[in-house]
Amino acid sequence: MQKPNPRRLHAYGYAAITSIGWLLAGAVWVFELRLNAWQEDLLIIGLVVCLFTTMITIYSFYQAQQIDAIINGHNLLVHWRYAPHEWRTYLNKDLQQYEQNTLFMALLILLLPGFFLFVTRAEYGYFLGYTGLIIWGFLLYRLGLLFWRYTQPPQAGAAYITLNGIYIGRQLHAWAGPGTNLTAISLDNPEQPRRITVTIKASSVAGIGQRYSHVERISFPVPATESNSAAALVAKIAQHHGV
Repeated sequence: MQKPNPRRLHAYGYAAITSIGWLLAGAVWVFELRLNAWQEDLLIIGLVVCLFTTMITIYSFYQAQQIDAIINGHNLLVHWRYAPHEWRTYLNKDLQQYEQNTLFMALLILLLPGFFLFVTRAEYGYFLGYTGLIIWGFLLYRLGLLFWRYTQPPQAGAAYITLNGIYIGRQLHAWAGPGTNLTAISLDNPEQPRRITVTIKASSVAGIGQRYSHVERISFPVPATESNSAAALVAKIAQHHGV
């Protein structure tokens, strides 16, 4: 029996929202609706948001496929389970980092179209209208974080670790794949709780003939019951990636 995959549910949700957005935008041309200048600007912003959500939808389905394989045992190295107090500590610490990372992306998506409106049409009505959209979007962002926290296992969580990534806390962290290379992995903190830290170098295309690279670190706790086997796991992953 296939295990439940919350990421696939998220992907379906993104797909539904994106489809509604494209249908509403398409209705303007199908029914030849006449728009004033303010409505045309909002339509352009809506199309930009639809492009963003389309990319998020595609990426979410890609991640859901990877998670399906991991939680059903494909290339799985270990399946760790955390005690309730270990899991609470992980959520309290790592959820803050997750919120900081997603906040930057949310603000970028919300504020860029507003900056476009300010430059092209510096009018009071535009400012008020888009301020309302920013507030609405930020509320949706906060609701998303609350949903993420709510869907976490309340008592004890688990981690699924493969040679190329980890699925923990409803999140998939990959350290190998297109544009991503593992550069270091270590077992930190000799005392409890121990943590494994993975350093990866991610690169992306920044322009014609240009690539942008940045370093990321993925850190996750080792359950007390797995302290003796963690070193062997780190060594196996390091050997596979040649670090």
